[in-house]
Amino acid sequence: DANIISYQETIAIRTLIYFLTDLEKEGKLETPLTDTEKEYLTEVEQLETTQNASLPAYST
Repeated sequence: DANIISYQETIAIRTLIYFLTDLEKEGKLETPLTDTEKEYLTEVEQLETTQNASLPAYST
């Protein structure tokens, strides 16, 4: 389904937003992140938690 974000896309988005957040904290961005951009991180983390919860558990 084209509306579903793949796991790889989730990781890429999360990494990008963490990177931008770090730059913002260091004062290296010309403009601060918007509330919408900050909300993406929360949404992606929730999606990742949901996806990880649905993965099968393997015991060793």
